[in-house]
Amino acid sequence: MTKRLLHAGLPLWALVMSFVALVGSAGPALGQGGAPTNCEEELRRTRDKLQLAERRAQELEQQLQALQERFAERSKDGQPERRKVERKAEPMDSPDALFAAVSADYTAKLANLPRATKPEITKYQAAVRQWATETARQFRGPVEWNISVEKMDGSNATRGIELTFSVVDDTGKPIGAAVTQMVPARFMRVLADPAGKTFRMTGTAGANPLMNPNRAEEGTMPGLRFIGPYAEYEWNLTVQNIVEVK
Repeated sequence: MTKRLLHAGLPLWALVMSFVALVGSAGPALGQGGAPTNCEEELRRTRDKLQLAERRAQELEQQLQALQERFAERSKDGQPERRKVERKAEPMDSPDALFAAVSADYTAKLANLPRATKPEITKYQAAVRQWATETARQFRGPVEWNISVEKMDGSNATRGIELTFSVVDDTGKPIGAAVTQMVPARFMRVLADPAGKTFRMTGTAGANPLMNPNRAEEGTMPGLRFIGPYAEYEWNLTVQNIVEVK
C-alpha cells in the first residue's frame, strides 16, 4: 500500500497520516486477562512519534511556502533583486569629501599631541608642518564629477573662468557645499548657458594644507578653512575637460 501511495504523488504529511491510520486499524494486542502487551505499548509510542512527524512535516511545508512567496516578492523580471550596498565615501568623491578626509587624518595623527607649554607648541607646529607636506602627497588623485554651475565669471580671459559649482549625484542633488575654482578659458563655449544643465568635469584634485603659527583656534575672521590648531586648508583643481551631460 505504501508503494501505491508514493506512486500517487501524495505529500509527506499525507503518507504519514495514511500509515498512522493503518497502524491504528490493527487494534490493540492483549495479553492474558485482557492486559495490554509490550507490543501494544510499542505501537502507541510509534503512533505518537508518527503524529509528531506529521505535524513537523506540515510546519516544514508551510515554511517552504513562505520562503517561496518571499523569494517571488523580491524577484524582478525573473531575476533576484540584488541588495544595494552603501559605498563608503572616498576622498575624491567631492570637494567636501576631500576636506573631511584631510580633517579626519589630522585628528587621528595630531589632535592628541600636547601643546600646553611653549616648547610643546613649537614641537606641535613642526609636526603640523610635516603632516601638511605628507598630506599634499597622499590626498591627490583623478576626479570625475557631475556638476551644476551656480555662477561663472569670464571677464578676465587671461586668468580663465572663475567658476562656482556644486558636485551633484545621479539625481542632481548637491553633494556638499558649492566651491569656486578657476578653470581654463577654453571651456567658455560649453559653459555659455549653464542654467538647468549638468556637466561632467574631469581632472585632478589635491589637498594643500598649510601650517599657520598664528592660528591656534578657528576664530571668526574670514580666511582659509580651519582644520585644527595651526592647520588651514587649501586645495587645488586642474581641469582637463568639461562636457555637458545629455
